[in-house]
Amino acid sequence: MKKNLRKIERIVNSTLATSLAEVAKASDLSEFYVKFLLVIHPKRKKKIMNQLTQNRKRKHKKQNVLGLVDEQDFNIKPNSKFVIDASICGYGKKLDDIIQKIFDSNSMIVLTSITIKELEKMQKFNDTHALYARRILRMAAKMPHHFRTVIIDESETTPDDCIIKYCADHQNEVILLTSDKTMVLKARMYDIRSYYFKHDLPRTPIEYRHSSVYPTQSHSNIITLFPATEINGKLVLSNFNTDRRSCMVISNDVAYTEGPRELKIGDDVFVGTKKPRYWTFAHYLVVSLNATNNCRLIFSRRIYDKNKIKSLPRADYRDFMKDFALRHDL
Repeated sequence: MKKNLRKIERIVNSTLATSLAEVAKASDLSEFYVKFLLVIHPKRKKKIMNQLTQNRKRKHKKQNVLGLVDEQDFNIKPNSKFVIDASICGYGKKLDDIIQKIFDSNSMIVLTSITIKELEKMQKFNDTHALYARRILRMAAKMPHHFRTVIIDESETTPDDCIIKYCADHQNEVILLTSDKTMVLKARMYDIRSYYFKHDLPRTPIEYRHSSVYPTQSHSNIITLFPATEINGKLVLSNFNTDRRSCMVISNDVAYTEGPRELKIGDDVFVGTKKPRYWTFAHYLVVSLNATNNCRLIFSRRIYDKNKIKSLPRADYRDFMKDFALRHDL
């Protein structure tokens, strides 16, 4: 508890965080838990709230290139360096205009090692975002004079945090381009120059193969069950239990906790995952036997405290996560 409180104080004092919600996101803690810590430490709460007020005043004085923009407002100084993250692929056809402006100004796009990995994963899908992921990777391979690839520290909690840390370390050299709301908020906290481009492109299928169930704009919760693999036309879940994850398949009202197991359309899959500061529970429904876009997310929740397992809405969810806690010695 004291460690988390010191972490909150460090974020408030070293960044331009202006609210407890921003502090919670930066610290990977829930906003409720942050408020709880401050309630039981009233003296430190007063100092933290005063610092947040000072941060708001400082931020108001700064004239940063932050906020929602479109391609008409995107003005570039020559020889600039722009760090992009994979979310920018959702900006659609307007992304072509942005990239062309960068090229015309003799500027450069910086691809971090994290972004390359994310684009590589994204390009394997059969949707509109994948088209732009492939296009960016292809341009980077063909036009090295317009792209710079850099290896960055990947030890932060999330890929986005790794990119933010790189931008903060090179604050005077780079500008962040993103379509991720959370990412631009973190950029503001660290006083990183950034442009936020709102998603303009729904994630829709490019082609139809093998199955009639595909992601559409009204079914945005269709995802890929990454623990499963396609083997000889069959979707198979092999590694049910690892040091950080446990799975359970419910098929025809029979539960399976060990693999390998061939999945069928209509099967329910429970997945528990151990994260550094919390656990996640997710319930998926198998809707396709393809290697990608094969499940619909039915329910998910982060669990920050073992006692919160009892708040899950269904008995089978609670039983699964209790077993997960025992299996992983939580």
